Amino acid sequence: MARVAVVFGPGGDRRLVTEYLQDLGHEALPWVPSAPLPEADLFVLEAASARRVGEGLLDRKRSGSLFLPVLVILGEGEVADPWLERGFDATLRTPLRKAELKAQVEVLLRLRRQSELLLQQGEERYRAIFESTGTATLLVAEDHTIVMANRECLRVTGYAPEELVGTSWIAYVFPESLPMMLRYHELRRKDPASVPNQYEAVLMDKAGRKRYAYLSVGMIPGTSESIVSLVDITEKVEAQEAVRRHNERLTLLLQISTRLAEAQGIPDLCSVVVEGARQLLGDGSAAAYLLEGETLHLVATSPALPEGFPVHLADAPLRDHPHIARALGTRSPVVLDDTLTTSLSPAEEEVVRLRGLRSLLYLPLSYQGKALGILIVGSVGAVRLFSSEDQALLGFLANQASLELEGVRLFDENRRHLEDLRRLVAEEARTRKALEESEVLFRELFHKHSAVKLLIDPRDGRIVDANEAALRFYRWSREEMVTKTLYDINTLPPPQVQAAIEEVVQEGNRYFEFRHRTAGGSVRDVAAYSTRIRVGDRVFLHSIIHDITERKRAEAERERLQDQLLQAQKLESVGRLAAGVAHDFNNMLGIILGYGEMLLDTLHPDDPIRSDVEQMVEAGRRSAELTRQLLAFSRKQTLQPELLSLNRLVRNLERMLRRMIGEDILLELVLAEEDPKVLVDPSQMEQAILNLAVNARDAMPHGGTLLIETAETYLDEEYARTHQGVIPGRYALIAITDTGVGMSKEVLAQIFDPFFTTKEKGKGTGLGLATVYGIVKQSGGYIWAYSEPGRGSTFKIYLPSADNGGEVRPDDTVLPREKRWGKGQPVLVVEDEEGVRNLVRALLERMGFQVSVAANGGEAILLVEEKGFRPVLVLTDVVMPAMSGRQVVERLRKSLPDLKVLYMSGYTDNAIVHHGVLDPGTPFLQKPFSAEELARKLREVLSGEPGGAERNR
Repeated sequence: MARVAVVFGPGGDRRLVTEYLQDLGHEALPWVPSAPLPEADLFVLEAASARRVGEGLLDRKRSGSLFLPVLVILGEGEVADPWLERGFDATLRTPLRKAELKAQVEVLLRLRRQSELLLQQGEERYRAIFESTGTATLLVAEDHTIVMANRECLRVTGYAPEELVGTSWIAYVFPESLPMMLRYHELRRKDPASVPNQYEAVLMDKAGRKRYAYLSVGMIPGTSESIVSLVDITEKVEAQEAVRRHNERLTLLLQISTRLAEAQGIPDLCSVVVEGARQLLGDGSAAAYLLEGETLHLVATSPALPEGFPVHLADAPLRDHPHIARALGTRSPVVLDDTLTTSLSPAEEEVVRLRGLRSLLYLPLSYQGKALGILIVGSVGAVRLFSSEDQALLGFLANQASLELEGVRLFDENRRHLEDLRRLVAEEARTRKALEESEVLFRELFHKHSAVKLLIDPRDGRIVDANEAALRFYRWSREEMVTKTLYDINTLPPPQVQAAIEEVVQEGNRYFEFRHRTAGGSVRDVAAYSTRIRVGDRVFLHSIIHDITERKRAEAERERLQDQLLQAQKLESVGRLAAGVAHDFNNMLGIILGYGEMLLDTLHPDDPIRSDVEQMVEAGRRSAELTRQLLAFSRKQTLQPELLSLNRLVRNLERMLRRMIGEDILLELVLAEEDPKVLVDPSQMEQAILNLAVNARDAMPHGGTLLIETAETYLDEEYARTHQGVIPGRYALIAITDTGVGMSKEVLAQIFDPFFTTKEKGKGTGLGLATVYGIVKQSGGYIWAYSEPGRGSTFKIYLPSADNGGEVRPDDTVLPREKRWGKGQPVLVVEDEEGVRNLVRALLERMGFQVSVAANGGEAILLVEEKGFRPVLVLTDVVMPAMSGRQVVERLRKSLPDLKVLYMSGYTDNAIVHHGVLDPGTPFLQKPFSAEELARKLREVLSGEPGGAERNR
């Protein structure tokens, strides 16, 4: 019996079809199109219903793997072909006949049963293939669900197939691999070729352990499902990791062995041993005891002993420590896996308790059967099982330490033997034998030691012997080395070498730092520890040589950078002092110049005192120029930068430069093909170039060549590392080179200091290069000088590159011709310095303005908000007590939104100037200023021309 869904509208055909189907033994399922599609073996629809729900039914038919037959009942005259072309399986035409319906239904149901049989056979074959792959294999749906899993998955993951099916594979992936696998899963469904089909990932088994797997992933054609094969490579990965860790520990052991060979004395050697033991273990505690008679002496421990550690435990009888005694007696390591379950002596229990030790490993220090001491390593707090690898590595370290300890002992013993030989002449035979044995031991220690060692005859500096490390270091054979003298390998003059030899002979031992030549002509910096030894009646020098070339190079680099830093700090300190002086001086100069110009304006051209006043005003102007130089050096001047062509800036100066340097100096320009663009104050940068050109001219009294170059360049990380304060990036370079007398290193170190000059008294102020330095630094750039006596000088200026081009706007402001051009416009002056305030008031009133003045921000606000004064412009100082000029303007514009502003100041301030650069569009007047400069700036602001107040709104 089959389940048949019947979809008809109201009418007799529906009942007729239902009755026919029931007579044929099938179950008729009535279906309303608004309800979900029922689970049925066959659908019978009238044409009207098929038009409404047919597409949804066809979608289900296409997406299923099992054949789903659909029969459409057509009305009289309807054509069957369009329905069949759309994907419906068969049609019948009304009026219906039972025999036709029976025949059609049986055909369609037979096809469905055949489809079921084929599908079942295909799944069985697929399952057989799936289980026989030999690897753990999963079938994964698009939504990450595991659809199928074979039995091999149990071995790899610990989960049975039935535990995996229906779950998400995401749950079995460690976080370190999950993002990659999710990304591959999504991309594979869009374009399988865009992601690798084989890769490694970290999975999680049923016990929560990491399992490393090699995945092979492929899409099933025509579906969104994936076949995933898993190959367990955990053992391989863990083996590789174990090898890597073992190699790292071997490398560390080699480094520790090198440090042992370089250790100075027994305490240093024992410190290297205990620190090395902790490094090999990765943590824990280590201690080295040396044995004297039957007493243990603590020489080194890591970490350090806690405060209050009992002194008597640092020196303890061997009988109180049975485990140490057993290790020394058997010459074999002794392991205590857990001190809580091990029987300990009272002394051992006290040490374990005070240091929190849980697991212990005792490693004997011995040489040729003789006990020297014990190396103890342990874990703190938790149990640690010392592996065979741990014991092997730490045992090797203990053996190395034993050899070095014995080497120190043998060296001391050898020295004592050599001294005893002189006192035991009577026992010639025994003395000779002892000497021979001592020489053998000394030679073995001497030649096999990893440090570079030389034996020297102080009478002529001849190298009597050199060990194997020395032959490797100097790269000469033994035959060649013994033909050399200290005078051959030391770069010092022979008298100084001889003096050093005599110091060792007189004092017994000395430490030196020399430069030694090696084969091939290379020179290395070395530290030499030289000791006087006596063999019979002969005196020799025993020298241990350490290569310190890299250390000296690093020290020289640090000193150079420190010198740069100290120079910068010195210039910064002087700059702050200069800025403070210039600020106060500017206000006084402004008063002198202002009243002087006003006085000149009232004097008749033939007045006898006019020339005196002109001299006074001229002296004020020269003083103002001096303060500008001080502000330039201290980076407290106000820059008004523009986007400039560096080539154009130099070309504009060319004619002036040729006149200035004279005919006996050749001026050459080498300008960059790609014109560098910079954002600088043009007048300040012109002053910097002119100052450098003047210095170059003075350095070439008999003529020469002045070369000016421009270029685009990049200062990289390496350049920044060797030049204090440089930020890596793109820069425009201007280089000025002369062929003059040059400078010594001493002069070169001071050239940017203010008031430093090499010229005769009265020939220079010493501010020229200091001004250049300040301008360049305030412009965000760097300046470096290169010179040698007799070889000329080069100054290189690096300025930050600008990305786009621009033109310099010429100053075309027209000064007012009439004297009283202000025409009664109200102006507010805010200035805390009374003399400057009165001067500005007088100048403005002479120009025809109605002027009110305020000594601070509070008075200015009172005049406007309380007394009703309505100025068209406020002229304010920037730096004032309580309220800055910027704050005053912001408050006044709340009442007068159209108020224009002109700022004035003697030096920069963060209110309107940042790092010495004026905010774009801010109208500004630098103190001290003349009446002409004030008039020009007022006209700009009131007329709204470039540079005026309108640009700041």
